[in-house]
Amino acid sequence: LIALADSGEKVDWYVGSSHSKTAPTYETVAGIDLPKDRIWWSFEGYINPAAPTIEQDTLVGYTFTLVRTSAVVITPRSVTP
Repeated sequence: LIALADSGEKVDWYVGSSHSKTAPTYETVAGIDLPKDRIWWSFEGYINPAAPTIEQDTLVGYTFTLVRTSAVVITPRSVTP
């Protein structure tokens, strides 16, 4: 995430509902294939660079902000009886 935030690159984000645990698949030619048994929210965005949080006697932590640069597209799930 640190490298992605530092690059400022916009990427596609996909958030799936918890209706199932079926993961999306990716093929170089076809792109991403979202399982139909979940609702999907997709959008384009980038991560803002963040400064580390350093507290005494703890691990170094980061908090990143995801900046959305497009509308959210909702892909409804298909339920087969």
